[in-house]
Amino acid sequence: MYQYKRSRKRFSAVPLRRPDIQPAKPEMFVGMVHGLIAKRDEELYARALDKLGFPYWFRLVLGGARGMPNAKELDFLIQAPSGQFYARQLADFEFIHHGQKANAYDQLESAMIKEYLRQDGIMIDDVVWIDSKAINTQENANRAVQEFV
Repeated sequence: MYQYKRSRKRFSAVPLRRPDIQPAKPEMFVGMVHGLIAKRDEELYARALDKLGFPYWFRLVLGGARGMPNAKELDFLIQAPSGQFYARQLADFEFIHHGQKANAYDQLESAMIKEYLRQDGIMIDDVVWIDSKAINTQENANRAVQEFV
């Protein structure tokens, strides 16, 4: 019986070693919160709320259907364990040039949101505006949520 020649594998004298580089764990963003499209800061804030187990409503539309005149959208309506409700709006203050006119508009929008919630039987103290630049990491988002607990 004929036997085929088998070639030997040659090993190099110097072993090749590649450095073990562990990539940093990137934060995976889905871009969705409760089935609605969310920006990065909104998703971080929602994760912080989920971590603490607070029930919340995301992008709650008040005063009409989404996109209709006089309809307002509240980023987060949070219910604390005590039963108290908190309203939070995330805004990018870096790109918004706040002056007296813009501040007056924000106060009017806050008053309208507060009134719409009151009509639905939800009493809040005030709508708190949070700079989205302050929520650039998960740790900062956790800290922002812990402030009102």
